Amino acid sequence: MENKKPNDDDNNFFNKNPLITFAVFSVVMILVFKALVGDGNGTMSDSMNTQNTRTKSVSYSELKSLVASKKVFQK
Repeated sequence: MENKKPNDDDNNFFNKNPLITFAVFSVVMILVFKALVGDGNGTMSDSMNTQNTRTKSVSYSELKSLVASKKVFQK
């Protein structure tokens, strides 16, 4: 029979605490993904968008008249 020597791999933090390791890895991956994709508030999409856009609050009746006069464009 082979005698198994204690190995550093058997006593490391990752093998002793797999749930904590998975949780830390998951949080890091989520943060990396959010940094690459953007958080939906227009941070990344505004920098990639080449058009200048403006927003303005209007009433529904004013919106209908703007659409009728073709001052509102759709993509």
